[in-house]
Amino acid sequence: MNKLEKLKSIIAEMGSVVVTLSGGVDSSCLASVAQETLGDNACAITVLSPLLTKHDKIIVSKLAEHLKLRHEFIEIDELANVDFSNNPKEKCYICKKMRLEVISLWAKSKGVPWILDGSNIDDLSDTRPGMKAAKEFPNVRSPFLEAGINKEDIRAISKQSGLFVWNKPAAACLATRISADQILTKQNLKQVEEAEEFLYTILPRETQLRVRHHVQIARIEIDNDYMEKIIKASDIIVTYFKKIGFKHVTLDLEGYKKGSQNA
Repeated sequence: MNKLEKLKSIIAEMGSVVVTLSGGVDSSCLASVAQETLGDNACAITVLSPLLTKHDKIIVSKLAEHLKLRHEFIEIDELANVDFSNNPKEKCYICKKMRLEVISLWAKSKGVPWILDGSNIDDLSDTRPGMKAAKEFPNVRSPFLEAGINKEDIRAISKQSGLFVWNKPAAACLATRISADQILTKQNLKQVEEAEEFLYTILPRETQLRVRHHVQIARIEIDNDYMEKIIKASDIIVTYFKKIGFKHVTLDLEGYKKGSQNA
């Protein structure tokens, strides 16, 4: 039995599932396989909150339509919880737990026994507070982990299935862009979203980039191959970033670094 067959077997045994769909390649692939395996007994939930970008909301809606998947948005305002909005180190754990509590209530009301999370084998080598939260819910399972599937496998399955997000770069939520000395607000999250969307008008959508928010300073992290293009467009970038509220705009010469805001 290959990994995909094992994944389908694991999902089939569950009978009825809801997938937590973010619009990233992991959750999209999981939703696709679940729908293919269980048909109408598979559905998906997307949390609609200040942490979800407008672009990802559009992606999620397109995916649900493409897969003919039963899908709903559930509205949550994580910022209303001061334990989260104070921007502590464990904010990802707090956020994940809040979301799973709400989704669990929804699943129970619909008679859906299992909630599926898109964590994969590669996540085990990284700091993932959300995985800690998921372990606290007996009705949450991670089929990719159970089937021994990694990110490369997920992209291959997604490409083979014709998912248009198969090569979408990994993207942590907007809250991870905000420096630890700031509380999380709708304003600074919106600034980051608008800044990154502007950069995507200059660069391909598959470019790996982050705009790190340091109060009045925007620090751009980008793949080294695109630094020259950013420098050439510096005038319009600075103008736009100042328009949305930043005082200074910097380019990190080390390039994109996963989790650099943690430092």
